[in-house]
Amino acid sequence: MSRMKAIVVLSGGMDSTVTLALAQACHPGPGEVGALHFQYGQRHSCETECARRIAEIRGVELMVLDAGVLQDIGDSALLSRDDPIRDSHSMDEDLPASWVPGRNLIFLTLAAMVAFREGAREIWTGVGQVDFSGYPDCRKTTISALEVAINLGLGLGTTDGHRPVEIGAPLMNSSKADIWAIASDLGILDLVRLESHSCYEGDRTMLHPWGYGCGICPACVLRAEGWERAEKRRSGR
Repeated sequence: MSRMKAIVVLSGGMDSTVTLALAQACHPGPGEVGALHFQYGQRHSCETECARRIAEIRGVELMVLDAGVLQDIGDSALLSRDDPIRDSHSMDEDLPASWVPGRNLIFLTLAAMVAFREGAREIWTGVGQVDFSGYPDCRKTTISALEVAINLGLGLGTTDGHRPVEIGAPLMNSSKADIWAIASDLGILDLVRLESHSCYEGDRTMLHPWGYGCGICPACVLRAEGWERAEKRRSGR
């Protein structure tokens, strides 16, 4: 029987890194937590490299899946090296250019398929609806609805007695400052600072107090502002 209890969607960013550590805190046994990373044609490859390093440091098995179909059907500046990342989305001016329509729907559905195969019944994701970029598929309503659909589609949690898949989003209502504080409490502050990646431009040359990045893209700004707020809390200012 498989020992795996949870699968964490690990992008290589700060939120998914903290989520991985939280999952391991709940399931500390060897092999109980696995990680899943997706390559989907994103404009830089450093987040895959970061995911690999983080998984190795945390001692979890990492599966990397090709979700390149998003490159063919998606419309996002995150899938192009030429489109400005700080503009509004070409399909909806109320959304940021970095939004990849349906990305988390695809990722979590594929994660559920892997979980089903491995006998795991928990999927952990670092999505949140507080300090996020306005993505509709990061909201609690979306995640809750998808959990229902996945279990119906897999025939789980019905009268046959099979335990349902649960999608855990422990950072759903956490700000970036909260997430930095959680990282500190878990003892992984340096891991998040130095090994995780958020920068949309893929910059791993400039090291800031909050980690590597260009410092000006929306992801870097959110990460930096969260760090500053967390530092003020720690110092009592």
